[in-house]
Amino acid sequence: MAELFGVSFDYLVNGKEDNKQDMTEINHRIRKLFIAAVIFLIGISVFLLISLNGLKNDYLNLKNSVDNMNVYINNRINSIASSLENSLSTYSSLSVDYAVEAIKADQNKLYFRASYLPKTISHETRAVFYL
Repeated sequence: MAELFGVSFDYLVNGKEDNKQDMTEINHRIRKLFIAAVIFLIGISVFLLISLNGLKNDYLNLKNSVDNMNVYINNRINSIASSLENSLSTYSSLSVDYAVEAIKADQNKLYFRASYLPKTISHETRAVFYL
């Protein structure tokens, strides 16, 4: 009779079907999907970690380049200030004090403060700086 109605024998006797086998198959499929999803997430995580490591290396290389450029520029500014101070020192017999100080750098310009105090000052004393 179960064949006539197209249902299982358990359904005919108990009024409900025995889904143990179906549930086992569904659980097996769910496990497979879960394992596939975990493997997929692990793969994406590894890819992101490798990408982030590459970005970190790029950042460190750029930072080192900028630091090297800053050192180079500071050395050049100090060299120019030293050269100016050496020029003033050639007239040290005529001066009491002299100094050169780099104030700031602005785009393509450097600003220095130079001071020179001669031993004697007269009405006609003047200072001329050539750079």
